[in-house]
Amino acid sequence: VSLSIPRTSDVYDRCMMYAVNYSQLLADGVTVADTNWPRTPCRHGWEFNFTDVPYSTIATELGWVCDQAALASVAQAVFFCGAILGGLVFGWIADRYGRIPALVGTNTVGLVAGVATAFCNTFWAFCLCRFLVGLAFDNCFTMMYILGIGKVELEEVNPHLRGRRVENHLGKTTPSSPDRDSNLDLPVLSSRAKHKRARIQGGLVGLRPPHLSTKPKHKLKTTIER
Repeated sequence: VSLSIPRTSDVYDRCMMYAVNYSQLLADGVTVADTNWPRTPCRHGWEFNFTDVPYSTIATELGWVCDQAALASVAQAVFFCGAILGGLVFGWIADRYGRIPALVGTNTVGLVAGVATAFCNTFWAFCLCRFLVGLAFDNCFTMMYILGIGKVELEEVNPHLRGRRVENHLGKTTPSSPDRDSNLDLPVLSSRAKHKRARIQGGLVGLRPPHLSTKPKHKLKTTIER
């Protein structure tokens, strides 16, 4: 090892080796390496330690080490680029066609791309699959949260709103405007807040002292005899 691998700061180099005739060096009895010997990248690849991670990854299978060590970080960056674009694409789909179609689309894309990732054997194929997985990753959870919150709020709002504007929160359209998309004309939380505020104000009016009451006093009618 001391004859074949260069040392840097008392640590053996992980990517380079000396390009010399080792048989001739051993025959000549050389036991100490000369730092001026020519160097070359390792010729026989890496031997990986699977103690911490007891399975192979695409980095170990394709040898993403040394000058290719940055490929794993590039693939991860591609994943997050897909997540950014997916928020725009599936957000538009949710507004245009409803959140349930968007939810089905994100889960379908994520499933297909996730399974295909296991069969990638090149860097660019892996990046493509990771991009598609990122496209659907956060959005598949966001759509479920929105649908779940909408169903909970639907049970708590005023009964006269349940069959009209509130249904738009779940991806439906109003009977009066079937051609519009599924955005709420009146948000659920806003309607609840207005309803509660009206109830509070109504209760406070009954508690006001007579001199602060906003109701007009009845005027006594008088008759004039002619």
